[in-house]
Amino acid sequence: PFIMASDPKKLQKQVDTAQDEGVQITRNIRDIAVETHGIALDTADTLIRQGEQLDNIDRRLDEVNSDIKEADRNLREIEKCCGCCFCPGSRPKKLAKRKEVYTEQNNPVTQQPRVRERGGPEGGQYVDRVLGDDREAEMNENLKITDQAVDQLMGLAVDVGDELGRQNKQLEKINAKAEKQDKNITDVNRRIRKQLT
Repeated sequence: PFIMASDPKKLQKQVDTAQDEGVQITRNIRDIAVETHGIALDTADTLIRQGEQLDNIDRRLDEVNSDIKEADRNLREIEKCCGCCFCPGSRPKKLAKRKEVYTEQNNPVTQQPRVRERGGPEGGQYVDRVLGDDREAEMNENLKITDQAVDQLMGLAVDVGDELGRQNKQLEKINAKAEKQDKNITDVNRRIRKQLT
């Protein structure tokens, strides 16, 4: 709450106080924006590593599926009564075919965050220059850095959202594969126990 002073010294002191507070506020805003940007970058990196882990899980499930198919082929040979054909009533059911739920390419976030094409205020000034001192220049610089960080945060938010959508689809695919393989493993184990008894 500034009351306009009639004394020029008091007025200058009020202006200086307001300018100092403005500088401190823009420093705080800048620091928060830069810190938030760093956190967002760390989050995006973590999400990329998580995507790589999901890719590895998906690849390993494919390997397990291949192993199950081989075990099924070998077990079918064992189940033949004479080694050349199946005995009546002993023909095993074929393993459930796995349907691909997920066909999208694996595209982890690898590019830099998108930056919106907005730019700063006209003339590059966020604060009107009244006194023309260093404090106004610092406030403008702080707000410019803040604006750039917010621009990059917006791009990161879009990229993180896209990657989360991709990973959610991939998780659905992995769950479908795992359920199908669980059924196939149960069937192969049942048939093996039957052969052993």
